Amino acid sequence: MDCDLPLVKAMMNQGHQVYYLMSINPSSANATLLNNCKLFEDYDIHHASEYKSLRFIEQYMSLDNFYVINYPQNGLTSLNKLYHSWTLYRKLMKFLRDLNPDIYHVTGIQRSFAYYQARAFKNKLVCTMHDPIPHDLSSISKFRLITAKKFLRLPRKVILLNNQQTDAFCQRYQVESNRIEFSRLGVYECTKLFTIHDNTRNFRYILFFGRIQPYKGVESLIRAMRIVHKTYPDLHLVIAGKGTINETWDESYVEVNNRFIDTDELADMLRYCEFSVCPYLSATQSGVINTAFSMEVPVIATNVGGMKENVKDGVTGLLIEPNDVIKLAEAIIRLHKDESMRNKFVDNIKHENAEGYLSWKEISNIYMSIYQGL
Repeated sequence: MDCDLPLVKAMMNQGHQVYYLMSINPSSANATLLNNCKLFEDYDIHHASEYKSLRFIEQYMSLDNFYVINYPQNGLTSLNKLYHSWTLYRKLMKFLRDLNPDIYHVTGIQRSFAYYQARAFKNKLVCTMHDPIPHDLSSISKFRLITAKKFLRLPRKVILLNNQQTDAFCQRYQVESNRIEFSRLGVYECTKLFTIHDNTRNFRYILFFGRIQPYKGVESLIRAMRIVHKTYPDLHLVIAGKGTINETWDESYVEVNNRFIDTDELADMLRYCEFSVCPYLSATQSGVINTAFSMEVPVIATNVGGMKENVKDGVTGLLIEPNDVIKLAEAIIRLHKDESMRNKFVDNIKHENAEGYLSWKEISNIYMSIYQGL
């Protein structure tokens, strides 16, 4: 939702009629801009304004054409869940047929009933893939790979958000290269809607945030901070996100918040940090970077996947090679001690957000060009 809403708003600002449907179930009720969204007990399609936790969006854009596919799931046997899922699928199909859109745009691989729903609209179907290649291929079953290939035969166009993994994606899912189009992520503007609080930390800090997973390179960041600490003992590292942590991350200058961080708290963490660090060992592109840029926060990132398309080295942040602890420590020291460089990056980010490569107006033009080509 944090990258969909700015795109939808930009399209609407250009005079296009856009309907946005978002599926919410208990596992997604706390995610991105959603903070403990209370679901209705029925399996139905509701207008977004019926959800108290979504009304803040009205500060940013109209909710007129925003609907929620309400999928509570709780307390059902497998047979009952199947029945309710089928009932909801039929309601959704009627909703979409009555709407009769010119373009039917989905995000990610649709499975189960959603596959048949997408199949019904395949002649005007577009799909965006945020992660062309999964980070952990060993966790993807053969069945999931088969169903993914089956679904990806349907869209007339598949949109990738960087061009670094095109060949691998086409080969893995057997997608013809002439069906591939490219766009990019813009700045996650909605983060700025959240409340401003006073800074409760009495120290200067840099920030790592997002899910803590092995490919995120947090271990390398901790080792780099041990080097940084020798030169700048007053600089702290704040880690914010849920995942598996190492017991050795107990240095006095490292604060670990191993839990779901709601957007309200994250916005404040970003507001008061010096810069953010993404020491990833592998990546596609990263919404973390675009969230940081929403608060005009510079980023140190590793040159993996499409990260160099997100962070312009020496313009909006610094790029280093992955898993190089010494270079990472040097980059942190360099940006920490050079306030004028940080200020220059902040000014550049503001410019890019408004009218550069992070501008949703420019990105929406890319999507409209793809749609018109169909």
